[in-house]
Amino acid sequence: MDPVPKIIDLQFLPEDRLRVVFDGKLDDQIVPSDFVLMLGLQVGTKVSPKVLTKLAFASSVMEAKREGQLICKNSDKNITRSSLRKMLEQRGYLPESIDQAVADLEKSGYIKGAVFAQKWVDRRHKSSPRSKRLIQHELRAKGVDNPDIEQVLSQFSENEEIESAWLVYQKYAKRYRSLAPHVARRRLHGLLMRRGFSHSTIQSVEARFETEVF
Repeated sequence: MDPVPKIIDLQFLPEDRLRVVFDGKLDDQIVPSDFVLMLGLQVGTKVSPKVLTKLAFASSVMEAKREGQLICKNSDKNITRSSLRKMLEQRGYLPESIDQAVADLEKSGYIKGAVFAQKWVDRRHKSSPRSKRLIQHELRAKGVDNPDIEQVLSQFSENEEIESAWLVYQKYAKRYRSLAPHVARRRLHGLLMRRGFSHSTIQSVEARFETEVF
């Protein structure tokens, strides 16, 4: 039966880390210093297999978080939960460590999917209005996670949907003034459909605009 390993040294490292040194052939573990304090470990402590497993997990989570922080800080692209998970998986981290690391990074504000989604919605509304459904599809294509999409689009009321369609209709109706009325209507209807607006929204806008343009 293998002897129970014992801690023979605790070495303080930068960034609130501790190197736990064991006797025998067991590899050192670098873990958060507060984790060591939480477990009540000190020089001379004999460490059970259960505690060793906890130390190994804490070490893996810490390294995954450090890697994730660097990814988020150095990337010029939108980093979401799913995209970060994928990148950490490619670097060899275990799923359990990734889940905890990503959750911690989100709490710390490193992952800002909702912020990106809100900016995307605001930018679309100003430059190229479109429906809630189409924006939802675009955000998913950008890798934004569903909870962040739902959080932002939950504020998108039916009146805002109609207003977005109205802005599109106004803009393009001016371009189609030289066309026959029925041709202009057909093109405007098709344009709003391609922007993802529902039939009822299109009807509301067409009825509103009818007397002003044609």
